[in-house]
Amino acid sequence: MARPSAFSAPQLLTQLATLPQWRLHGDGPTLAIERVFAFDSYLAAIAFANAVAYLSERIDHHPDMLLQYQRCTVRWRTHEPPGITVLDIQAAQQVDTLFDTGAGKA
Repeated sequence: MARPSAFSAPQLLTQLATLPQWRLHGDGPTLAIERVFAFDSYLAAIAFANAVAYLSERIDHHPDMLLQYQRCTVRWRTHEPPGITVLDIQAAQQVDTLFDTGAGKA
């Protein structure tokens, strides 16, 4: 199966417009999209991080995550080819759905 190509800058901006709460992070080969999710408790943030981990295993595409008290930052990028691809956009959309449907609410 062919790997998806990284988006060009104009394509990436178009894709990001569909994800208003996500922003670019880093540059060059470490460019990623990220979103910070806020929760009412540490346990809710942990539960959400676990839901994202389960999702990432299911789709075989894994984000970087930073877990802090009442916050979880999720960062998507594709390693090969380096950059942001359709896989990252689709994964971000799925994580938004997890959050919107209450994953992690304790």
